[in-house]
Amino acid sequence: QTVIAKKKAQIYLEIGVDQGKVFEIIHGPFKIGVDPIAAAPKVLSVLDKNSIYIQKTSDDFFEQNAKKLLGDKKIDVAFIDGLHEYQQVQRDIENTLDYLANDGVILVHDCNPWSNASAIRALSFDEARMIAKRDNYTDWDGGWTGDVWKSIVNLRSKRDDLEVIVLDCDCGIGIIRRSTKPGEMLDIANIESLEYEDLKRNREKFLNLKRPEYIYDIVK
Repeated sequence: QTVIAKKKAQIYLEIGVDQGKVFEIIHGPFKIGVDPIAAAPKVLSVLDKNSIYIQKTSDDFFEQNAKKLLGDKKIDVAFIDGLHEYQQVQRDIENTLDYLANDGVILVHDCNPWSNASAIRALSFDEARMIAKRDNYTDWDGGWTGDVWKSIVNLRSKRDDLEVIVLDCDCGIGIIRRSTKPGEMLDIANIESLEYEDLKRNREKFLNLKRPEYIYDIVK
C-alpha cells in the first residue's frame, strides 16, 4: 500500500489472491486479482467497478486475458504470491515485466526461507508438509516458502537491466524494478541445482538483502 500511494499507482496486479487477505485491504488503484480458486468471501466483498477477479492460473491469465484487459495501459505495482515453485515464479515475474510500467514495481513474497524445511520444493503446502514428514525434516515448523528464492538468484544472474533486492522481513519481500544502474551481478549458471545450504552460506550475496526501511528509498 505504501508503494501504491507513493507512486500514485493506477493499476495493481495480484497473483495468488487466495483468501483475499492482501487484496481486500489494497486501496486506490484498479485492482486485478488472479488465482485458479474460486473467489473467497473477502474477495467477493470488495469487488466493484474498480476491481476484477480472474479465476485462472497466472499462465492462462497472461496468455488469454492480460493484453485484452490492459490494452495500452501498464501495471504500476504487482504482488506475486502464487505457486511457491521456482519455475512458476520466474514465469510470473517475466510475464509481469512485459506489462510493467517503466517506473513500475514488482513485489514477490517468500524470497527468504529460514530453514531447510521451509524451502522444500513442492507444488502446495500440503505436499511440502507431506515431504517434511516423509523425509523427517526436523526443522519443519509449519511455515513454507518453497524455492521462490531461486527466481531472485536467476534475475540477479541474468538481468542487468533490473534492480533486484530482498527486504529482510515477512519471509523475504523481493523488490524488482527497472534500472539503468545495475548492481553487482551474480555469476551462477546452474540455478536449478542450488540447495538451501547454498543460500544459507551466501544469503546476503544471493538475495541482495536489505533492511525493511530500504522500501522508502525505492518509493521516495
